[in-house]
Amino acid sequence: MVGKLEPQKGRYWKYLCPSNDQFLTLIIAALLVASLFIYIQRPLWAYGVFVASGGLLFFSTRRELWPLVLRHKWLIGAYGLALTVALPVAAYNNATAVLHYGMAGLTLALALALYLQPRPYLLASRIVLVCFQISVFVFAMRVGFDDFPLEKMFSESSSNGITSSLIVLQVNYLAVLFVAKGRVATLTTIATLVLCIVGYGRASVLTALLLMVVVTIFPLPLRFNWTAMARRAALIAITVCATLFSFGLLSVPAVSFMLPWEKSPELGDNTSPSQAPQPQLEAPQSQLEASQPRIVGPVVPDIEAPAERPDIGATKLQSGLYDQARTDMIREYVMGMSGLELIVGRSYEGLSIMDRYNGNPHNSYIRAHHIFGLLYGLVIAAITLAAIFSATPIIDKAFMTALLVALLFRGFTETLIFPTVFDVVYFGICVWLLERGWNRRQAKPVDRGIPAPS
Repeated sequence: MVGKLEPQKGRYWKYLCPSNDQFLTLIIAALLVASLFIYIQRPLWAYGVFVASGGLLFFSTRRELWPLVLRHKWLIGAYGLALTVALPVAAYNNATAVLHYGMAGLTLALALALYLQPRPYLLASRIVLVCFQISVFVFAMRVGFDDFPLEKMFSESSSNGITSSLIVLQVNYLAVLFVAKGRVATLTTIATLVLCIVGYGRASVLTALLLMVVVTIFPLPLRFNWTAMARRAALIAITVCATLFSFGLLSVPAVSFMLPWEKSPELGDNTSPSQAPQPQLEAPQSQLEASQPRIVGPVVPDIEAPAERPDIGATKLQSGLYDQARTDMIREYVMGMSGLELIVGRSYEGLSIMDRYNGNPHNSYIRAHHIFGLLYGLVIAAITLAAIFSATPIIDKAFMTALLVALLFRGFTETLIFPTVFDVVYFGICVWLLERGWNRRQAKPVDRGIPAPS
């Protein structure tokens, strides 16, 4: 007797099945787009898309996710414990700490889930990065390349926010491409460097240069033939030219690059490479007041450049590598900190971070310590060190460590990570290193000292 025929599913069913790669690609792309908008503008719909796409991702990876959690239960438990212990004091100081608590836990969970879907993650990362790069370039072409064009792209963000987002998306794409195919991305890295130069972001340009060096040094797969050698030579030439060009911009005025404590009084904050020197304004009374014009126009939506200072380029390339305002904020936050504040975090009350800069320290590590205290930072450092010193092969470890360094470096001048939505990228790299090392240990035979039979 012929068995009962199963009803045929429609041809569009495969695109609605949660286990399908196309559907997962759409979910992950929505997650990345939502992360981008949360960092740049923080609209409510982006939070909803982020949570919804994260829930669908958890549902689609629910069977494979639990064994991964059990393998790293000690690190995950330590991270959750650090957040939970710090939450009461953090919520007392600032009610938004509850939201940060949820975001911090969700980003680590998403990093674990994304590790299980390398192919959809790769395609989604490529689509989002290339589309964002094209959007930024088209906008810059429309408005022109004078007077910091990226400042006008989003009303709630400066060009620092846009270039920082480009850096994170580029690091994410490099990491996923390396995991999925063992290759590096050259064209998108060059495009990111060019757009960071267009955005006049000093730290973003330096980070993009670091990524250019990474993709130049790690030609994977390495093939010793004339074509591969020619490509390497071209990459090296592009990197050298971009470095010279960027540092040429970064050193205007040159004395601010070589001797940041001896700035020329003839070059004020209004000076740009295309403008004649302007008379220096009368110096304010304190160092913090003197540094105040250098920090206007950051990523935080509530801070805008004052009308009398329309050129917010003082935080950009022409002010050199040295930033007195950020240095003063770090010094002010650290000095005078009590022992209890060192452990639980210090409030911004009474500091210029709150009085002048609307609670934006322009430093991921100050912000992380302010929200969750010392234990949170120590656990993140432990996760990072455990990933770096895992049993991962040296080439893989060096490449991924360079990407972590790029994120950590960029986070020193912007509130880019810890805790933000972009922690997904950072923890994703750590999870891959830990899993790569664990798989290698499992595959390696263990010598238990038992003599072989004669």
